[in-house]
Amino acid sequence: MNKNLIGVMIVVLLIALSIFVFKGNGDSTGSVIDGDSSDVGEISLSPLNVEYHLVEITSMGFSPEVVEIGQGDFVLWINRDSRRHWPVADDASVFDSKKPLKTDEEWEFQFDKVGEWEYHDSLSPSKIGKVVVD
Repeated sequence: MNKNLIGVMIVVLLIALSIFVFKGNGDSTGSVIDGDSSDVGEISLSPLNVEYHLVEITSMGFSPEVVEIGQGDFVLWINRDSRRHWPVADDASVFDSKKPLKTDEEWEFQFDKVGEWEYHDSLSPSKIGKVVVD
């Protein structure tokens, strides 16, 4: 099995275990994982309704190139290429990974404002993407 897939599965398992522990202690604010197993790139945590949206960086660019998310959601960029990549908004004051991502390294950003943000790979500016927040 791919190392990254195992890592993602461990993170999801830890989240589920944490939810179980909080609910077991009578904490009514615990979250419940609410996702469609066919929608692998997203995890919804209710009642917060925060989702993680996966964007893979490959030699061909960002996949998906355009990602539509809800306000407060996260985008998680993972470098699946052997070369380093550096996701940064065209207006770097919006978001910037602050360093190149090595192979299999990831970086996330939470989008709190509604709008559209175009971004690119600082090391390969022809690779572009867009985040649309509804």
